[in-house]
Amino acid sequence: MIQQEVGIPSAANRLAMFRIGRVDNGVTSIAATAQRFREAVDMALTDKSEVVSTKVVTKAFIASYQAFSESLEAARTGGVVKGATIDVLESIMKKLKTEYADGLASLRGDVARLEDRGPMSMKEFCAAASDKIDRLEQFWQTTYQHAPKMKM
Repeated sequence: MIQQEVGIPSAANRLAMFRIGRVDNGVTSIAATAQRFREAVDMALTDKSEVVSTKVVTKAFIASYQAFSESLEAARTGGVVKGATIDVLESIMKKLKTEYADGLASLRGDVARLEDRGPMSMKEFCAAASDKIDRLEQFWQTTYQHAPKMKM
């Protein structure tokens, strides 16, 4: 039997802390990328250069979608964390639940603004973006079911 040196976390604890860190990073990135998407939509609605606006909005949406997807993957893998670190994960998962719901609502609202007031060339983008948001919402529901349960 290998004895653990004092102060050095076990491999299992290091892996758990890595997974917790991934979930925490996911929480942070959701709000930031949703804000950048909002700024891109604002710019697209005021910008007269349709081609540049479409590229900027698309790039910002892809970054948001990626941040949401990565946070889901982190939440899914975080569900295997056990032991003393589970309390830390539960706290972060509570924040993730709130940030995820707020972030999706923000994306949905900004896509709706773009669809209502944006140029016709954005209509196809908006339909595709709404579909992606629906998929994120569905994936979230199944992912969250397998995540550590919160103590209320």
